[in-house]
Amino acid sequence: MILGNNSKSATQPQSELPQFQNISGAVPSAFNGILTQPSLQATQSLAALSASHLSNATQFSVSYKGVLYIQPSGALGAIATVSSPLYINESKYGNSTKLSMNATSIPILGSGRMVYAALENGTFICTNFNATAVSAGKYAQVLASSNHSTGCIKATTLGGINIGNIAKFNLSSLSSASIRLNYTKDYQSTYKGMQCTYISGNMVQLASNGTATGTGEFGACISDTYYMPLSLAISFNGKQASVFMNLNETSIGNYSNKSFVDSLPGPVIQIKT
Repeated sequence: MILGNNSKSATQPQSELPQFQNISGAVPSAFNGILTQPSLQATQSLAALSASHLSNATQFSVSYKGVLYIQPSGALGAIATVSSPLYINESKYGNSTKLSMNATSIPILGSGRMVYAALENGTFICTNFNATAVSAGKYAQVLASSNHSTGCIKATTLGGINIGNIAKFNLSSLSSASIRLNYTKDYQSTYKGMQCTYISGNMVQLASNGTATGTGEFGACISDTYYMPLSLAISFNGKQASVFMNLNETSIGNYSNKSFVDSLPGPVIQIKT
């Protein structure tokens, strides 16, 4: 996430995770053992369920609407806070998959857009900021640029982040920031009339000496049909930043559109070295 000057009117959303009713039903066998697995293994098991549905579906689409809040610690937080609506769509048609993310109130950019497209002719990342500068770690160029038109690069990572893991709803990438997810609860619930398994727990970030440098909590109600989150929330307070994200499904089903999935939102640009 690229942070820059922001208006002082940004406010923190409610940081409590949404509550889901326990309807006392049996947790589907696909989720058996999640609470007893080691943190990283449990996260990878949940990601594998989502990946399995995507790989077996010829067509699929899910859309979310939510909120993203990031406040850096210290003096930087006064000028570099993100508080934005967040819109996400993931669609698959045949062997091609596209993940689109749009935050409408990002400092400097205004609207921050990113598209990850794993297509038959290659994998692309498209953004409306200077993706080549981010890839090279030249963040000052990103903030100084006045050109925010959307361009695409042929890549699977951006700024050291594996975007493919995000597309697979794989939170195991948090381990690279020394953040561990501890799963403590799972039970049957519903979201907008759809059966889902609610899984929640706490988060801890550890320094190299084992000292906790950040804590938080997370919760997700995962569809018993599609094995995709119908609701996902994370609240985390760390040494470097406080983060809150809440996403809620607005549409989901085994349908899609080939022309939408296969199209890129901008021209392909050669990465400059």
